[in-house]
Amino acid sequence: MFGVQRTNRGGHLVLDTVDRPLTRVELHVHIDGSIRHETVYEIAKEKKLRLPGRGTFEELVDYLVVKSPTDLCGFLSRFDIVLACLKGDLVSIQRLGYEFVEDCSKHGIIYAEARFCPHILIPDDIIAEQKSLGESTPSSKKWVWDVASALIKGLRQGRTEFGCHVNLIATCIRGMTPVWYTETIELLLDKNFHGGYIAGLDIAALPETACESHMIEKEALDLFDMAVKHGIHRTVHAGESGGAFQVMNALDLLHAERIGHGYRIVEDASVYNRVKQANIHLECCPWSSLLTGAVSLGTHPHPIVKFFQDGFNLSINTDDPTMTGTRLDDEFKLLSNWGLCEAHFCGGAIYNEEIVITTAHCLYFPKELGGELAKPRKIWVTAGTHDLITKDPEVRKFEQVSWASELYPHPLFRYTNLSSNGSQTQGQIFPVHDIALIRLNKRLRFTERVQPIQLPDSDNFIIKGNGTVVGYGRKEVTGRWTRVLRKVDIPLVEWSKCKKVFSGVANVSQEMFCTGTKEGGLTPCQGDSGGGITCNEDGHSDRKILCGIASFGAKNCANFSVYTRISAYRTWIQSIVGDGKEN
Repeated sequence: MFGVQRTNRGGHLVLDTVDRPLTRVELHVHIDGSIRHETVYEIAKEKKLRLPGRGTFEELVDYLVVKSPTDLCGFLSRFDIVLACLKGDLVSIQRLGYEFVEDCSKHGIIYAEARFCPHILIPDDIIAEQKSLGESTPSSKKWVWDVASALIKGLRQGRTEFGCHVNLIATCIRGMTPVWYTETIELLLDKNFHGGYIAGLDIAALPETACESHMIEKEALDLFDMAVKHGIHRTVHAGESGGAFQVMNALDLLHAERIGHGYRIVEDASVYNRVKQANIHLECCPWSSLLTGAVSLGTHPHPIVKFFQDGFNLSINTDDPTMTGTRLDDEFKLLSNWGLCEAHFCGGAIYNEEIVITTAHCLYFPKELGGELAKPRKIWVTAGTHDLITKDPEVRKFEQVSWASELYPHPLFRYTNLSSNGSQTQGQIFPVHDIALIRLNKRLRFTERVQPIQLPDSDNFIIKGNGTVVGYGRKEVTGRWTRVLRKVDIPLVEWSKCKKVFSGVANVSQEMFCTGTKEGGLTPCQGDSGGGITCNEDGHSDRKILCGIASFGAKNCANFSVYTRISAYRTWIQSIVGDGKEN
């Protein structure tokens, strides 16, 4: 990206697997293309703008949302009403920023980078004056700063109320007046003004010039050279309507660190391999790629499928939700239709330098995606981190990342809907023998922040007292994942009471135990599955051991949770590890 106490001891880590959808990040979305339909309608009515058809809200939505593939010109033509609503209206522009953050929060996004071109939001008479003089004017420059200021005010207000952090990416449009380039770089360099809210630079081509020439105007080259000189991050629209050569130009001439779209690189093996080998990040937007005509599926898989298969560095984004009618949920549903699955995450516990203990269900795809065991190369393990999205190098330097080389789900793992009395549960299924081992392709290096956790010495370890859990899971079942690792002490529940609590819902076997209270409180929730719970070895000593891993729980995330009992699987664990040693 551009732009609690330490609880890593005890072997907590994050697995990128297939348990629950991870709180999301969006890196390619245009803020003017994200305005709410209701907001467009309200502003248009206030300004007495001409609306499609009879001027109803339904007809406006029908006009704004592109329902079938067109070309880039047809897609962008929908912006005419949006820009008419926003041009020169700083109050509405501030509202745009605020509502954008609110919508990000609503859809589970914890960080976003929104593209904005200040010049297309400036009054037409100011732009006309600027073009006639061929130079920056005091009024045009003031408007650029005013537009940015209004957006940032909205973003700040939204961040305060909703906790979602949104930065801006200043975007130029090729083929427009060169003065735009000058004013854009001056805006980016004025960090005292924007306070870091403008995180990078982008350039997009007008559709009529997108495919014409390999040449890039000198002013654009100078702009990006200046960005490199001053350490400004750079992303470039390329390889969407134009060919693979656009991506090569973006890398060689504009020093791009990321590419917006980039689908056309599949047409040129040399460019494709260059992007892959250099680990260039591709900002992919599945629905818009189809609706703009950038990709025609036909009988061929979408380039995104190939990118995934070949291990490209990429993100999934919405581009222009106002016109696509989609949110990230819809983008990932489209990917699932192509046989791809959104990244998910679970917790885990470090057994030794190359073995991680987690729950078996974390390693399987959901039933709607086939229910198959994931490939090892699709799972990676991160240890030593306590903040999911921080950019702080002083925090990230402790992070260790390794891919899975082998997966060992317990051979008896399965889902069942049979309760303890043999009858079917109340429409629910739950996992049994829910434990697995992951062997890493790169050994972990033990540090102050990355440590293994010992197992019980006995197969009959007695569960009593309190346990300690850590994780990033939701604060509530409908809430957002936390970005910072959290820790909570919770009561361990007597097995007979646990079995009674889940009677008719799940069969809590001797290989399981419970935590929590009837009154509720802090317990593991979605996103915490596979994470360990540590206990005192004899209920009161200082020696912490791994007594369980989070398996499933009550629907509201605040009462009882069920754990896989580690002591019941000591022999199996040691048979996989092979040396009979615990650490």
